Amino acid sequence: MFKTIVLPTDGSPLSARAAPFAQRLARISSVRLVAVRAYLPPDDSLPLRIEYSDTSRVERIQMELRRAQAEFESDVDKLRESGYVVESRFVEGAAADVIFETARELQANLVVMSTHGRGGFGRWLYGSIADEVLRRLPIPVLLVSAVCRRGWEDGKAKRILVPLDGSSFAAEVLQSASALGSSLGGAEIMLLAVVEPPPGVYPDAEVQEVSDPVQQRAQATDYLQRVASDLASSAPGSVTYLVAYGDAALTIATVAREAEVDAIAMATHGRGGVGRLVLGSVATRTLHMASVPVLVYRPVVLRQTVLERAVESTLGPTTR
Repeated sequence: MFKTIVLPTDGSPLSARAAPFAQRLARISSVRLVAVRAYLPPDDSLPLRIEYSDTSRVERIQMELRRAQAEFESDVDKLRESGYVVESRFVEGAAADVIFETARELQANLVVMSTHGRGGFGRWLYGSIADEVLRRLPIPVLLVSAVCRRGWEDGKAKRILVPLDGSSFAAEVLQSASALGSSLGGAEIMLLAVVEPPPGVYPDAEVQEVSDPVQQRAQATDYLQRVASDLASSAPGSVTYLVAYGDAALTIATVAREAEVDAIAMATHGRGGVGRLVLGSVATRTLHMASVPVLVYRPVVLRQTVLERAVESTLGPTTR
């Protein structure tokens, strides 16, 4: 199960939406919950000068700092009033850097955060703090988007939807999904394979892409049966599986809603290969549509490959 959870906050209502999910996971006495607030001194803009008239630039910056600290302390006090033991860290620095360093220092194994906060609705996963955290941290991140509507009710059995596509990349999320299921008291793991239709048939093309839905469904079913069998002995609860046909992201979101799942757990990419990060991937589109939190995990193989490419670009090809 998750032992140390980092909960980033920025004082915004959107950021606060992640707190109930972190609290639910922290109900286990051995779980360490750490709320963190990153702070960068604001630019000395005209609105700030108007708000703090008759003050110097240094005084304005200090007043903003004290406001942010008080705001953070109030947020943490609200968490503690609910009966939770919450550690707090207020750190000056860029948000992604602060989250990364805090998680690494604490050896956290989960970050629970909103996909955006003060950046506004225009900042989705790509280019946002959440995306940068995902790219750098070797641990799963539970993302709560602005469209997330379904909470985790007490006294109700939980279900986690895990989309798989047959790739080793996608399957790496299974361990994180099981950890989430254990932290939720033994949730069901529901495996899903989505058979996507071909992109289209073009009469003038020399090579046509032909697919057999019946065969694809049979192959997907066989794959899920094997994964379910392997997972059964270590899963926190029962393991079920489903094969569906359609657009991947839309189908995942639809199944999640119809099956009343409590979370979706998926890798940042699967068959798209190493070059497909979060932008434009099924993970991002699912996050935009899902009414439940999405546990996103960046596969180890991907991180290693990206690191090797960075080294090669600096030092030249490595020897294997």
